[in-house]
Amino acid sequence: MKHQIIPRQPWPVTIQAAIVLFFTTSNAVRFGVSLFYRDTLAEFGASPLYIGSTGLVWATAGGLLFIMIWQAKRLARRAGILLATLYTLFLWYDKFAIQSTPSPNTPFLLGISILPLMLFLLPFALEEGELYYTKEMK
Repeated sequence: MKHQIIPRQPWPVTIQAAIVLFFTTSNAVRFGVSLFYRDTLAEFGASPLYIGSTGLVWATAGGLLFIMIWQAKRLARRAGILLATLYTLFLWYDKFAIQSTPSPNTPFLLGISILPLMLFLLPFALEEGELYYTKEMK
């Protein structure tokens, strides 16, 4: 069996993978919190089922995306753009439609959610990222 060496990730792709790993981990924590603190969450009017299910879905999606990015899969580009857009929309939906009390930090949330989205999408536009994702290892 012939071994293939996966190419070293360019720094923009490494940053992209780190962003995915950060959000994947935070959603795994969200899932865990919903399990261990369900009574406390329910006491404050938060649905442990909603928090847990969304955390599990996003942690799973993020984990799969991280693997695709790290293995330089061609599908990572489309999946990454789709998931990054959906996750940003989910954050806004969660903030404005699900949370019962409006927060004074809404402008901050909007700005801070755009920054990681742009940092995540940047490698897809750079030549290094283009080359990385077109040389998929089998």
